[in-house]
Amino acid sequence: MEKTFAARLIEIGIFVIFCVLVFFSIKQVDHLEKLVLSQKETMNELDRTVSRMAAQLESGDFAAGSRSTTDGTGDPAIDYHRRYYTDAEWELLNRPGNLLSPRTNRWHGPDAQDGGVMQRAFINDVPQLNYVVENAADVSELWGYIGGMLATRQRNDPDRWVPDLAVRVEPNDDYTQYHVWLKEGVYWHEPAVDLSDSRYAWLAGDHEVVADDFVFFMELVKNDQVEAGYLTGYFENFERIEVIDEHEFIVHWIEPEYTSISTTLATIYPVPRWLFGFDEDGNAYDESEIGRRFNTHWYNSKMLGMGPYRFVDWQQGGRISIERNERYHFEKPPIEQIEFRIIADATALLNNLRAGELDFARIEPTQYRNEIVQGGTPGFENGELEWDTFQRTTYRYLGWNADGKFFNDRRVRLAMTHALNRELTIEANMHGLGQIISGHFYIDGPDYNHDVQPWPYDLDRAAELLSEAGWEDRNGDGIREKVIDGQ
Repeated sequence: MEKTFAARLIEIGIFVIFCVLVFFSIKQVDHLEKLVLSQKETMNELDRTVSRMAAQLESGDFAAGSRSTTDGTGDPAIDYHRRYYTDAEWELLNRPGNLLSPRTNRWHGPDAQDGGVMQRAFINDVPQLNYVVENAADVSELWGYIGGMLATRQRNDPDRWVPDLAVRVEPNDDYTQYHVWLKEGVYWHEPAVDLSDSRYAWLAGDHEVVADDFVFFMELVKNDQVEAGYLTGYFENFERIEVIDEHEFIVHWIEPEYTSISTTLATIYPVPRWLFGFDEDGNAYDESEIGRRFNTHWYNSKMLGMGPYRFVDWQQGGRISIERNERYHFEKPPIEQIEFRIIADATALLNNLRAGELDFARIEPTQYRNEIVQGGTPGFENGELEWDTFQRTTYRYLGWNADGKFFNDRRVRLAMTHALNRELTIEANMHGLGQIISGHFYIDGPDYNHDVQPWPYDLDRAAELLSEAGWEDRNGDGIREKVIDGQ
């Protein structure tokens, strides 16, 4: 039976209405996605604002309508740190064009008590404490207490670079040069030796942190004798350091590189030539062997810095002791001493925490699940033990070596990424305490592009890419082969 003209019009009308509804549904979903992203960014900005307000409250200078002195900024949390700079340094810091900005946080929380000893854990008994040649997380963390760098990321606002050893770092237009002004009056700690012994008389006296300490670091990194291979990749495009005077120098890079900011500010460490350029009796090493001597230097069982804590001693297999640096160039931390007990076993570490022999420890994801989420340790439930989680600006990764014959084809690298089940890795190994990211920017920072999605786990796509790249299972044994350079 043929449909009437009116019935056909009704069908067309219904179809048009359906299409309009679909269109508006799509637009609504898109709007909601944008709204969610906008709300997320708003929440992140709110978090940062709250952190700054908390820092103001902690400073003790916050009050409604309060104003700074004539040379201040009007922000009490910032002006608190004004006391640690000379007039010239404060002007340098606040002059436009500086990559650094004044701190807005403090060491002392509102309930912090001055003094005391903190007991915490040190996971591994490392062979040495030389922070240039010893690529160990524990050594890097210890250097964070004892040493320093040009600038650091502020903990409660990691997109903010704040001064440490530098008061100003001014880049050129293409970021191939970084003009550095060091803070004056920053001194290396007194070496951890018996200075009353005439053997060490050559180490007595004050030693200021100067431009040559950074020059010496780069000489060591570029020295083939120095066992610091993990560092060399960061400095492939490094050219030189041009010294203007003791407190001013320019870091030159061969070409622009997006990592040059963080590498310049936080990876070029100072190393004192006046210590590591000499043997234990104060005799200078020959330039031809200084790199080899540095690897096994007599001071490598100690650590020398200029930071908030100074090295005291290291009982190998037992503990490492540090104490507050009373000459620290910024606000001194409230805790007077810290002892790192070397506890390699994760279970023993948790037991020490339960027994009150440790004040602080990082526990493993499995322990977090068993002891906190599932309530395995009553102390976490009744408040005897306090716990918290926090997001770190770090990431874990597997790297495919593009210089080798196996992974020099992008399709193979992409196939390996598709074949790696990262979701399962986070769930099984980290118990959900992680996120998959699409790049190595901080996921809640302004540089992270949430429109770029991570590559998915997709074995079929991985197989397609390997076949396209010429990797095939030629004999049915389940292993793909390819002839490369006759092999």
